[in-house]
Amino acid sequence: MTGQDRAIGQYFAPAKGIIAESDVLDRIVARLLMVAPFCWDHLILHYQRVGENDFGGCSGFAYLVNADIPYPWMPTSDVSELFEYLKRMMARPERGAWLEVKFTMSFEDEYSIEYNRGAQELQLSPDASDIRRELELFPRTQGHIPGWMRTILDGDDSGSDSTS
Repeated sequence: MTGQDRAIGQYFAPAKGIIAESDVLDRIVARLLMVAPFCWDHLILHYQRVGENDFGGCSGFAYLVNADIPYPWMPTSDVSELFEYLKRMMARPERGAWLEVKFTMSFEDEYSIEYNRGAQELQLSPDASDIRRELELFPRTQGHIPGWMRTILDGDDSGSDSTS
């Protein structure tokens, strides 16, 4: 095990409840402070995961000090892994898990996060196999499966119906 493996492993210590969720968010903030571009002022990040598909990982924009125009920026893959871990922790029986987050952070460590459990359509459209896998990993009752998900599943003839 390398030093980097040990450092990344510290982010995945088992924990439960609200305290654990805030702990993971603190770890995301700490990691972003380490990997953010030089002279950054604020970051706006997007992370989406449906089933096993994370659509290329966490990405977004970095705004630099005294700059009005953001530039595209992608943090290291361990930030995506932390968001994935947060999603698994926050999953709820019969309600599933959130599908995407918008994470905004201002220098030095003030942040906000918005979760989309599916009430709004996603920024990047998943295919039916992604949705079926999502429902296997994080089951939802019929009342918690959004209409846009059902539309995608209903239009797919290649797989079994996982919505029942």
